[in-house]
Amino acid sequence: MASTKPLKVFNLYRCWMHNRGRYLVAAHSKSEAAKLIGCSIYFLNNYSYELTTEDREEYKLAMSAPKQVFKQELHNNPYLPLSK
Repeated sequence: MASTKPLKVFNLYRCWMHNRGRYLVAAHSKSEAAKLIGCSIYFLNNYSYELTTEDREEYKLAMSAPKQVFKQELHNNPYLPLSK
């Protein structure tokens, strides 16, 4: 069953399960985002923020592929889809 909640874009600075970097995902909730990224709600609460500015490139990227996790290795690198 599809969720009726609107999508939110979460930007996470690091994750204990993956190599360090920045992660980006459009999900319906923090718990869904944590599950998609593969980290805990604790990490989302402490190391992430919600993007709300629709004109930011990161926001547009995440919303173009809901539930797809994107990773940026280094600050100047582009976000790339994270393969599972």
